[in-house]
Amino acid sequence: MIKWFKDIVDYFRIKIDFVKDDRLARKVYFAEAEITFDTAPLQVKVTELLKPIHEKGDKLFIQPMNKLSIEIEILSRKVAFEKTRLSYFQRDYKNELDQLYLKKDCLYSHLEEIQTSQMESKEQKQSLYNDVDDITCELNDVRKQLDAWYGKAERHWVFLGNSRKKLPQNAWFGQDISERDNLKEIRDALYSQRNSVFAEIDIAKSRLTELQREWKSTQEAIQQVKKNIANCKQDRQHRFKLKEDGHTQNSLTKRVSRLCTELSLPTANRATMKKRFENYLLEAKQNAGVFILENRINEMEENLRNHLLVFDTRDAKTKRRELHRANWSNRKKQM
Repeated sequence: MIKWFKDIVDYFRIKIDFVKDDRLARKVYFAEAEITFDTAPLQVKVTELLKPIHEKGDKLFIQPMNKLSIEIEILSRKVAFEKTRLSYFQRDYKNELDQLYLKKDCLYSHLEEIQTSQMESKEQKQSLYNDVDDITCELNDVRKQLDAWYGKAERHWVFLGNSRKKLPQNAWFGQDISERDNLKEIRDALYSQRNSVFAEIDIAKSRLTELQREWKSTQEAIQQVKKNIANCKQDRQHRFKLKEDGHTQNSLTKRVSRLCTELSLPTANRATMKKRFENYLLEAKQNAGVFILENRINEMEENLRNHLLVFDTRDAKTKRRELHRANWSNRKKQM
């Protein structure tokens, strides 16, 4: 019994100790792998080889390309400016303004229709509220009649009531059940009628809300059309000013064409120089052996990843566990 208990204790002690030792073994294994597959010297060598290549490429290609980019930016702005001035001559302002004024008139007509619909909906809603008041008055009268019927039915006969009497369904004279049932039917019908009117009021309210949104949207559209009209007139005034300065559609068209031709030359030169720069980098790196070093770096990094994965394989973990148990047994014997 004592041996069995000692074996259980040793089992858990070994297990706990293995976890601690395995954590330390992982750190050692990873540190040794970083040293074995260290790519830092190769990366330094690549940096040293690339420095003169990039310096020469900057002088031969990057700086000229930057100058071309500045020239392209200046010409592009000139082209955009002249195209904007040309666009003032390419528009039919009379037709544009006619369309805008027609749209504005249609929007104003629609706005009047909305306002008319709003007034009708408000009148309808008020009429429905009046109907609710009338139905409520009738309902209160029926409630009073029902209260009076129940009051008489429950009052003592000394006070002219029918307490403790079984009332007939129908009677020529006096109180009967059919009178109560008729009053209940009228009451229920009035409740149903009032609920229907309330439903119609909700519909009228929803309609008013929808009309308000439509009115607001139409107002915004009118303001936008007014703004477009003002912009159109301002653009037309720009054309008048350009004409006064001696510009015509034909002269501006020629200027835009000339500037586009001027722009095409540095654009083509920059594209050609960019291609030459890429070819230069490829050839210079090939001649300096940069690609060989980069391939070696990639291989070492891949080998490092694979080497690190080995530590967590089942076989490796089993071997470390067996070695730990053997060391544990040896230490125990020595004690």
